[in-house]
Amino acid sequence: MPSRAFPLKQYLLSVFVLLVVGLPDGMALAAEEPGVTFDPYKHVIWIPTRTLGGPILNFAFDSAATTSAIDWDRAEELKIPFAGRGEQYAGSGDNKVRVGRTESISVSIPGASLSLRMGVVPLRGVSESYGRRMDGVIGVELLARY
Repeated sequence: MPSRAFPLKQYLLSVFVLLVVGLPDGMALAAEEPGVTFDPYKHVIWIPTRTLGGPILNFAFDSAATTSAIDWDRAEELKIPFAGRGEQYAGSGDNKVRVGRTESISVSIPGASLSLRMGVVPLRGVSESYGRRMDGVIGVELLARY
């Protein structure tokens, strides 16, 4: 009769190796959701965000933003409904940029779910300056609610 102790020892050894060495590149635990992170070099708080139950997106927290916003290209890719579109001067430049507004959409971040009407603006240039894709910005609405 085979011993059941060996598979248990093998399992415990495997768990120990994973804890000490870590998971191989590209492999993650299925139940693991990314958490909020802080980039001390760029001074950015990154918040993993889902809109309309879609994929996890990279949003930055901006306490100076009066309205949360999503990147124009990402909003179109996810087929988020627009409530309005136009052009206006935005940021510190002299050029007009595309701007829009979403209908009220569900937004999930770690520990909270919100229903927000978000601004829609191109964030490609901002993403390039941070060295990673910025899919959107969570604004002061988060602080106002909590």
